[in-house]
Amino acid sequence: MQMKENWSPAHGFLAFFPLHGHRPGRRCTMREVLLYSPPAPARAGVSVKPYNQRSRETMKTVVITILTAAFFCLSGCQGKEQTVNKSSSGDKKEPNYITVQHILVGFAGSIPGKPISRTKAEAQERAEEILAKAKAGEDFDALVKEYTDDSHPGIYKLANHGMPADPQDKVYPRGGMVPAFGDVGFKLDVGEIGMAPYNLETSPYGWHLIKRIE
Repeated sequence: MQMKENWSPAHGFLAFFPLHGHRPGRRCTMREVLLYSPPAPARAGVSVKPYNQRSRETMKTVVITILTAAFFCLSGCQGKEQTVNKSSSGDKKEPNYITVQHILVGFAGSIPGKPISRTKAEAQERAEEILAKAKAGEDFDALVKEYTDDSHPGIYKLANHGMPADPQDKVYPRGGMVPAFGDVGFKLDVGEIGMAPYNLETSPYGWHLIKRIE
């Protein structure tokens, strides 16, 4: 949230309640605002002093209310900006495009049309064993051929959100994949291997072992 140069809550107050006799362009001090008493009409038999005192107290209440609102507004905006900046600086910038190779490990009923008999627990154990082999340096392409429940070679080029994609040219939109696939893949460095665990909403087909190759 940006404020005009030399802005102060007092100026915000003056935008709605200009002080009597205040010259435009002159910066009003908070003392002037808090001690300000609006002119009271002279009326026979009425003392001006009590009127001014009541007006001063009323005006102080109004000013305090406005300053309190301004404080919380500024604090909220600054806090939000700091949160965004902290998140932006802490997260690694994702690439526009990646190419990955993956191994899918499913279980009975997780992949339509695939006659898989292993249980969910067995699938998780299998996926963790394959991941250990891959991270130990075994050839990833050979592991794909041996273990995947998808088709070999299991290579996909993905376009990040907002980037052009062309499935006919085998460039697929990130949003066209299950969420966990992109969430893991776009955080990997080239040559790095990660795993997206089974999740009914984000990875419903099973465990994805993903290696970024470009």
